[in-house]
Amino acid sequence: MQVTMASAQRILVALVPVLALAACDGPSSLPAPAATPASQCVGEQGAALQSIEHADAIRASYCREGFAFVRFAGPEIGVHGTQEAFFAWKDGRWQDIAWGETSRGAFVYESLRQHEGVDARRLATLFPEAGMTVAPDEPGFSVVVRADGIGDLKLGMTEAQARAASPFPLKQESGRTGTCTTLVTENAGFPALTVLIGRDGTVFAVSVTDSAQTAEGIHPASTRKELVAGYGDRLRAADTDLPYVEQADLRIAFQLMNHIVARIDAGRFATGTAAAACA
Repeated sequence: MQVTMASAQRILVALVPVLALAACDGPSSLPAPAATPASQCVGEQGAALQSIEHADAIRASYCREGFAFVRFAGPEIGVHGTQEAFFAWKDGRWQDIAWGETSRGAFVYESLRQHEGVDARRLATLFPEAGMTVAPDEPGFSVVVRADGIGDLKLGMTEAQARAASPFPLKQESGRTGTCTTLVTENAGFPALTVLIGRDGTVFAVSVTDSAQTAEGIHPASTRKELVAGYGDRLRAADTDLPYVEQADLRIAFQLMNHIVARIDAGRFATGTAAAACA
């Protein structure tokens, strides 16, 4: 189901009070509530949802681990009067991360994966109410990202060598990002792997948002708790949104959103993110 831009804007206007609510912090092990008007998020969050303006447009809402899945219905909503969306709690407010297409009452998994930085696999697991199905051949996390590269792709390679060694096909043509040449491989519409090539013409860093993990088993969708457990005392700035580990003059940095790993940067950069070295 498609949603028009005007319809989406009307929904967002109606949801302004929702975006100021407290984060959902109920246990994720609770049974999933039924999809009825009474199935709002439990506790204080549920009461807040019921009290907002236009709350009658929310037909069902589910909150788990800092994310929310919400169903809306009303004459002003969507193409056929219904719409579904995912939200994430960040910077003290709810932020919408995906307005999706639905098919026969289920959120379409491939549609969700087209949103950059969204871990569709994790949301599919957290919210069975969305009815998403992950294809059996969906790529897993067999590719290993290291401080010196990913898979057979290593730092110091030329662009041609990087293209040949990449574990994922580099579909996009190279482009300039600041002082860097950037190669990107797309995974259903968003970059799964970004390769950064410096002024000397060789790879100095890679970034992954999907389908790869470190030797310690940390991957996009890992929690901060798993990250700390995996690296222990080697993890620096563990309480920030950009913790990292160092190996000689190399580093692996983890960009977190709502205490969940959204991206892993690896390579030869001193601080911050790999992309910042291209500024």
